[in-house]
Amino acid sequence: ILDTTYISQYIDSVSQLVKDAHVRHFDRWNILGVSGPAPEIGDIALTYAAELDTLKSWINTRIQWLDKNIPGFCSKITSTEDDNEVNFTIHPNPTLGLVHLKGSLDNQNGHELNIYNNIGLLLDKVTLTSGTFDLNYEFATEGIYYFTITKGGVVMKAGKIIVL
Repeated sequence: ILDTTYISQYIDSVSQLVKDAHVRHFDRWNILGVSGPAPEIGDIALTYAAELDTLKSWINTRIQWLDKNIPGFCSKITSTEDDNEVNFTIHPNPTLGLVHLKGSLDNQNGHELNIYNNIGLLLDKVTLTSGTFDLNYEFATEGIYYFTITKGGVVMKAGKIIVL
């Protein structure tokens, strides 16, 4: 979730959700081309697309600084896109709370479904059996949630669930 590529894709997906709201925003607050996020990023953006690029650039710069200046070790999470290992559907999405997950996993045990809130806090961990699985999962509150399916700590699949 904290990978800069993932964050940039998330920003792009949210910009699609709000579509033309930026027009109303900059009509109401005439700041486009007037103010900027931080001087170290560069010139002040003159378009909404440039604002988003500036935001992504600032996040990337900040994460690089954090990685360089905050000591500690994190285990690298790898990902595979081998659809033969994890094949599943999740619906409905968006949902009013109840989602149905159905699919198949490789024949080795150790798969887990991890549910995270919108700030990346692990909320729940569900052990999945090898072979086929079919389960319902109920979300108590509305919001944006993220999930991963992992095996041995390696992320096999990841996605987003929107609860209305």
